[in-house]
Amino acid sequence: MIGSVIVKKIQKIYYILTYIFFIYPPFIFGLVEIYKEGNKMETHIVTLIVNIILILVLLLICGLLIYYKKLHVPSEREIKYLVFGFVGNIVVYFYTFQNDMNIYNIVNTYLVLLIVLVVHYFLISKKITVWELWILMPIFLFVDYLNIALTGCGFSNEFNCNPRTQFDLFLYFVYSILLITIIGYYSYKIYLYKYLDILKIANISLILIASFLIQDLFYVHDDILMTLAIVIPFLTIIDFIVGIVNKSYTHKVLLYYIRTYTLWFVFFFMSMELEFFKGGADNRTLIIMVVISYVSLGIVILKPLLKIDIYSDPILQNKNIKLLKCTEELLKQVRNKYSSEHAKKITLDDKTYTLVALDKDQVIGFISTTLIELEPPLDKVVEAHINIIEIKKEYYQYGVANGVAERLIKKTETYFKNTEATQIYGWSTNALIHLWNNLGYTFTLYTKLDDKTKPNIQEYGILKKL
Repeated sequence: MIGSVIVKKIQKIYYILTYIFFIYPPFIFGLVEIYKEGNKMETHIVTLIVNIILILVLLLICGLLIYYKKLHVPSEREIKYLVFGFVGNIVVYFYTFQNDMNIYNIVNTYLVLLIVLVVHYFLISKKITVWELWILMPIFLFVDYLNIALTGCGFSNEFNCNPRTQFDLFLYFVYSILLITIIGYYSYKIYLYKYLDILKIANISLILIASFLIQDLFYVHDDILMTLAIVIPFLTIIDFIVGIVNKSYTHKVLLYYIRTYTLWFVFFFMSMELEFFKGGADNRTLIIMVVISYVSLGIVILKPLLKIDIYSDPILQNKNIKLLKCTEELLKQVRNKYSSEHAKKITLDDKTYTLVALDKDQVIGFISTTLIELEPPLDKVVEAHINIIEIKKEYYQYGVANGVAERLIKKTETYFKNTEATQIYGWSTNALIHLWNNLGYTFTLYTKLDDKTKPNIQEYGILKKL
């Protein structure tokens, strides 16, 4: 078991290196600051040299391991990831030393994230996935550069800059559109979570009330604001406790509160720092863009780490779509809605676990999996064999089919992890191949020979350790 874990980590070494390249510059910068005493060279030059040396050393080590057959030659995909890591290393380096190199009005958070998104798109994903960053970063980049062009001041040098004032009215209009966009977008994302229980309604209502009162449009006693500042987090903690005790908590609740509290910060900043509704918008508004950028980036990173269903927003949040364990009645629906051939692949015995997806009590998909004991010498392996997974064709629009399938698969995996099963195995056609890949399955390509010269791809074998 230990050996297989080590081998698995070695096989992923190139992906690990990719993201290590990203974080090199700031950490090397810290070490250089500690040890460069007496060195007359600029910190960013020393860091660049150390950074290049470390990358070359890593490449040399990998080359030696490949030569002695301790490490596999990187595949085309792994090479693309490494190139992605090198690009990330470069842009993070310039971002880290933007002040030392006096390029803070050119390099900023938004430009760095956009470069990373574009490189990732062309090298790896070939599709736009993190829409939040694709939407917000171009807007923030435009506003930042516009602000620099009109005032001569950016976020990094706002405290030692004397902005030109002839564009104040126009910039106030730009800042207003910016804040409306941020508040509108975050409110929309909060709405998509569709959490409407009493505690969340009370929480968001109090945040809205506090956000309004804090704008100082009329006199409000400080005790009222301080009371709200205590009651709001108290209700949030209660909501988490209730969700955990009732086993209704999901990590989406965490994202919900991250967004609501970020909005609270935006309104707080508009009042305390800007006095926005009194015409007090200025370069400090750029701080809100920086905060939103990091919060949005954090949410994008948290989603896969917390294994939050990326397909369920917003269509699968529809409470009409539910998963139920198959019964005789549901099996009849499968037979009527699909075919008797589909129904034949479903059994309701103790070794089989069958889930049915329903939308308004209509069967839209199902998965049936059976425990199988393999023959010697694999008799100690107990396999959960996926007999069939089927999603109604109408639900393939907008990726809903993948969302339903993901929920069926994940719930099936959770069930069999609590049994003696050690692996889950099945078959897939091209329709769901990317989904299986995203869920961590390995593949075997099978072909059907119509004749000796023209093989036709039929389907893929899929496998995952539980």
